[in-house]
Amino acid sequence: MQFSEDGEIPLLYWHEGQIRAMHGQPQEALDLFNKSIKPEEQSIGGWNEYVRATIAFVEGNRSALEAERANLVAKVPADNLNLGVVDGLIVCFGRSYADAYGAPECNRRPQRSP
Repeated sequence: MQFSEDGEIPLLYWHEGQIRAMHGQPQEALDLFNKSIKPEEQSIGGWNEYVRATIAFVEGNRSALEAERANLVAKVPADNLNLGVVDGLIVCFGRSYADAYGAPECNRRPQRSP
């Protein structure tokens, strides 16, 4: 588990933010999502781009969402799980985060073999 310089765990903020977003608490979710952004040198696999894309979705900012998707595409392979999540957020833009993240018709995640 990776701690930040002040001893915090950004990934825990991320997951609590997801829970809050799924339960209709966007401001609380945004506060937590912002805390999960890592220093650029620690942002592996397009993490910060994924977080910023999610923030844009929750804020209702489609142009920022699409811009962060383009940034993410430049850093990850086409079958990246988080890229699939972002694609689902775009497909179901305007719906709740719970729907866009979890509804079958929004799912653009690559299929993984068990």
